[in-house]
Amino acid sequence: YEAPAEENTSVVSSVVENVVKIVNNYKDALNIILRNLKVDAGTSKEDAMNISGTGDVTLELDGKNELISGSSTAGSTRAGLYSRNLDGTLTLTDADKDGGSLTAKGGYSKDYRFASSSGICAKDLSIIDTSITAVGGDVGGSSSSGGTGLSADVLNMTGSSLSATGGSVNNSTDDYSAGGYGLSIGNYDGLKSNISDSHISAIGGNNSGSGKKVVGGMGASIIGTAADSYLIDHVTLLAQGGNAQASGSGN
Repeated sequence: YEAPAEENTSVVSSVVENVVKIVNNYKDALNIILRNLKVDAGTSKEDAMNISGTGDVTLELDGKNELISGSSTAGSTRAGLYSRNLDGTLTLTDADKDGGSLTAKGGYSKDYRFASSSGICAKDLSIIDTSITAVGGDVGGSSSSGGTGLSADVLNMTGSSLSATGGSVNNSTDDYSAGGYGLSIGNYDGLKSNISDSHISAIGGNNSGSGKKVVGGMGASIIGTAADSYLIDHVTLLAQGGNAQASGSGN
């Protein structure tokens, strides 16, 4: 969907067999309503929903919405919801406060070493008055890193609940393997994260492997380069690393 200049609201609903691509190069924010939407990229190597452009985009969440990506390959990381190429702000909200939610999951990837799919991969992300679940994709074979639940350069959040879980590594044969990060956020280019009146659960992915170094995923990684990068007020945070189990000789 590419927003025409004279229109800034659209509704996407039911089950979409193909992936969804949204482009907003208009000066005004593009407002899109997701209503009980399920997008499963299946065996493709695509994002379930890809958002790009120069303008802001707001996704109004009605009902239960689910985005599941395809698999990632070398040099091509996929996500249930991908907006790294959006210059504006992506806002996820339930303005009506009627229980609207979004679950975004990364698909399964295999035999591409560090390639894995994320639940949500964003640049400038706002979550307002809603419930978000982001789950990184699992990996296997020679793949060595589970997918990240939610990653963003900057995260603004209020009145919301976020569950971010890293993807698991299943019987990796690589010498080094690590479960996926639950939550990875940072402050770059002078942007600052403001998080208030919210609950965050960040759980690292589990890891089983036969390599020499087998590491559980980190629950939350919060870094940044801006001074006074974070304003956090009335927030509960549960951060828990993933389990690791090594097998074979030399571990």
